[in-house]
Amino acid sequence: MKPGQPSIVPRKKNKKEQKRFLIQDAFSYLFKSAGLIVWVIVFGLALLEIKQYYHIDLIPGYDSAVDDVYGAIRGFLSELFGF
Repeated sequence: MKPGQPSIVPRKKNKKEQKRFLIQDAFSYLFKSAGLIVWVIVFGLALLEIKQYYHIDLIPGYDSAVDDVYGAIRGFLSELFGF
């Protein structure tokens, strides 16, 4: 290797820099995962609301356990907040 040429071997970082990057990466992954989970929950609740509003049933006249739980929670919240 000639003087002045960069080495292809990466430099080792000290332990403080490595720890800081690990904490930042962990927080970043946690934040992104939490955001994705929240959007999945909001999307699921929106689908349940659309299902109830338009009376979409896979089996007509049959209320599944999901419908019962969603209706109970929705009724409780509407009484609690007065909607």
